Amino acid sequence: MHVNYCRWCYLYENFDPIPVSLLLSYLEFVRSNEL
Repeated sequence: MHVNYCRWCYLYENFDPIPVSLLLSYLEFVRSNEL
């Protein structure tokens, strides 16, 4: 879990801020599926 978190942080820091909206959409999608 922590390894994945660090990996995602690393990718997030290296990626451009453009796909942030896509990430938010994905999180919203996952959240709706959990409910």
